[in-house]
Amino acid sequence: MDNHEIARVLHDIADMLEISGDENFFRIRAYRYAGHAVDDLTQPLAGLDEEQVRGTLGIGADLAGKIVELIGTGEMALYVELRERVPPGLLELRQVSGLGPKRIRQLAQIARITNRDDLARAVESGALRTIRGFGPKTEQRILRSLERLRERG
Repeated sequence: MDNHEIARVLHDIADMLEISGDENFFRIRAYRYAGHAVDDLTQPLAGLDEEQVRGTLGIGADLAGKIVELIGTGEMALYVELRERVPPGLLELRQVSGLGPKRIRQLAQIARITNRDDLARAVESGALRTIRGFGPKTEQRILRSLERLRERG
């Protein structure tokens, strides 16, 4: 597993923790920081032990252990658990312009949106306008972004 793949998993975990809404800010920030730190590394993490990962990234023992688990097995228990809890369609919504984890959580909780099709229907029906922070401009940006995503396939 290369650094880019490790960083992607760490960013996905941070987003899934935020989307699920039941984690604290500091834990989410730790995963985001680690993801950026891994992305910025020039040396590969593969082959490093937990202490070396801690020293290289400047992170805590728990997170370093999880990264070593990921490198060694290709999986991380927390990542597997979160993938089971967070619908894959919600993660795909990150590709929609203007939607980050907080807004995606808001859409899932308030409008029961779980994928791009749900989002498109909510925009077309005007249901998004009933959610705080989702006005006509946001609606138009989301529609344009959804159209571009459909064109790409």
